[in-house]
Amino acid sequence: MKKSILLIIIFLPAMLCGQMMKKKAADKSFNSFHYAEAIKYYESILAKNPDDADSEEKLAESYRRIKDTKNAEKWLAKVVQRPSAKPIHKLLYAEALANEGKYEEAKKWYAEYKEDSRGQNFVNFYNNEMPLLLANDKDYKIEEAPFNSKTGADFSPAFFGDKIVFCSNRHSASNGWRKDEFKWTKSSFLDLYVVDSTGKVEKFNKKLNSRYHEGPVAFYDNNNKIIFTRNNYFEGKYKESSEGINKLKMFFAEKQPDGSWGNITPFAYNNDEYSVGHPAISADGQTLYFASDMPGGFGETDIYMCKWENGAWGKPINLGKEINTEGKEEFPFLDSKGNLFFSSTGHGGFGGLDIFFAENLNGKFEKPENVGVPLNSSQDDFGIIVDETGRAGYLSSDRASAAAQDDIYKFVGKPFGNYITLKAITINAETKKPVPTANVDITLQEVITSSLSGEDGMVEGKFHKKKTYQIVAKKEGFETAMLTLTPEQLQKYQEGDLIEIPLVPIPQNVPVVIILDEETREPVASHLLILDKSKKIILDKNEVSKTTVEGIGNGKFDLNVTAKGYFFKTDTMNIVDNRKKTEKIVLLKKLKKNLVLVMNNINFEFNSDKLTKQSEKEVDYICQLMKENPSLKIGIYAHTDAVGTEARNLDLSNRRAKSVYTYISKRGIPMERMVWKGFGESKPIATNNTKEGRAKNRRVEFEVLEINEEGVEIKDKYDPNKQFKDKDFDEKKALEEEKKKQNKP
Repeated sequence: MKKSILLIIIFLPAMLCGQMMKKKAADKSFNSFHYAEAIKYYESILAKNPDDADSEEKLAESYRRIKDTKNAEKWLAKVVQRPSAKPIHKLLYAEALANEGKYEEAKKWYAEYKEDSRGQNFVNFYNNEMPLLLANDKDYKIEEAPFNSKTGADFSPAFFGDKIVFCSNRHSASNGWRKDEFKWTKSSFLDLYVVDSTGKVEKFNKKLNSRYHEGPVAFYDNNNKIIFTRNNYFEGKYKESSEGINKLKMFFAEKQPDGSWGNITPFAYNNDEYSVGHPAISADGQTLYFASDMPGGFGETDIYMCKWENGAWGKPINLGKEINTEGKEEFPFLDSKGNLFFSSTGHGGFGGLDIFFAENLNGKFEKPENVGVPLNSSQDDFGIIVDETGRAGYLSSDRASAAAQDDIYKFVGKPFGNYITLKAITINAETKKPVPTANVDITLQEVITSSLSGEDGMVEGKFHKKKTYQIVAKKEGFETAMLTLTPEQLQKYQEGDLIEIPLVPIPQNVPVVIILDEETREPVASHLLILDKSKKIILDKNEVSKTTVEGIGNGKFDLNVTAKGYFFKTDTMNIVDNRKKTEKIVLLKKLKKNLVLVMNNINFEFNSDKLTKQSEKEVDYICQLMKENPSLKIGIYAHTDAVGTEARNLDLSNRRAKSVYTYISKRGIPMERMVWKGFGESKPIATNNTKEGRAKNRRVEFEVLEINEEGVEIKDKYDPNKQFKDKDFDEKKALEEEKKKQNKP
């Protein structure tokens, strides 16, 4: 027993000293970015002392840095449970879970992180965008590039004529001395390689490759100039920041007459204290994009732009919050149309770096969109390049490697972007010849372009593939032509496709129906239904605003007109001679908040709240209106004449309002989109002394309570409180007249 105690006393200080030395060595490796080496130390320390929170955090971070996401997740799961855990650990744990494809768990931890926008960005992505992107996973075909190495990392390809230049550490360390070992991951430093069309791979250029990292690169000026990234090593000098970190810098070189590369010059905004790298350049060589962690940015690394002006590169400009986040934005690339691709950890994605696309519209980048699977995965996806077709290219990813080794992938699929330019031609529907100088409006929610077709009838427009457009073409002597382009239709078109807009000539002496907006007197694309006196449908036409109707013959006809965003209209048209010109103009009221429509043709059985069969058809128009306008909410108000007691009339109007409400709700309209109320005889709009006046007072009104969330109130709106005042109402006489009317055969 005494010997055991003596041994403990002797060896305990030695054990403690050994642990302290191991911890010191581990921290030194960690602080020197030698993460692969640090992991061995921390694993050993925690095996004997699992309560060492600092070592646990640094071990998790070391695994994260070498892209071992499985072990990073394992150790971060322990870190976040400690009282000492910081908010950033919740974000890192969520990222590690996403890397492993555990999205539901990741969403919970992203929701816990509230220090900046990244947490909510990913929650929104999982809830809204991810299901749609997963459903479109067949949009691209992807496969490993045949020139990947088996022993090293290969990534960030760049087009070089019919060749590809890329970064790789496939070579072994020199002479076995390991002086050029990248201790971060215990691998070789990166060099530039080139592969030709036959698949032959060789080092790109000895003058550009140094003993440290090179790449990524970008070529311009017909491939006679190159911009490349390199560690802070130039003219034999290796430099570090004040914190002892060797940063990235960009350099330019030019092709020499003998085909080699020379005249290497540093980028004007290189700095020992921060990195600049990952160059991308516009097709004309005038605009440079790159990634940097320079002061004043939004996140860990941001994307910047500078212009070539007066023989020098102008001051870098941050692309702003629309592109950059609190995370990493890196690896920019510009396609032939000036659209921007980049990778990000801050915008919502599938895990690690995800590739995003920001469309260039009139010189400004649209909101970035995740390019989806299979181009993105739960691991790092970056370094994308796209050829001039806009359908094919290459990208880098570590998705297939348990050791986080990057490979290059080749892909082909649909063109990127939401905008497509289409041409339209206005033609005579009968002769098929072009109709010149027709006025063509392209509308979304408002007119976005308005132009005349040329002498050849041609006009051009730009369309967003996820929106619905209406093209309206007008020309004197022709019916107004209306064409709707839905997202489903737009997906089928290719860039530059031609759309025909047939214009129907209007004969000079025929009946015509014209449908206009009541306020603007502009044509309204409508559904026109014409019935004869027996209520038989004799014309049913969609998307019309001006049409000839000589084919329906002579007589009196009922017109039923409906259009999205407008209150339906029932009207009549009398054609005496269908060989003569007769114009019937139907004016539609646009649905706006507080608009009140009076309907006297919704009738009930005598002294009852039951709708007549004919009135049910009228109310069906209201049902159709609400189905076509999902944001529409209405008030249903019933009124009576003054025949009978005030109490009876109030009760009757309440029952009638509710009857209409119930009828509509039974046809699939949610009850929360309607309110109802009866006003009895309290709000007459005409005299009760005449049959005609009482008929007007027995009415149902529909008020627009909400539509399209516009909140726009109309001018000169109908006032339901404005009422007709009878000086002397003869109820007895009115009652006799109403009874005679009911008894009339």
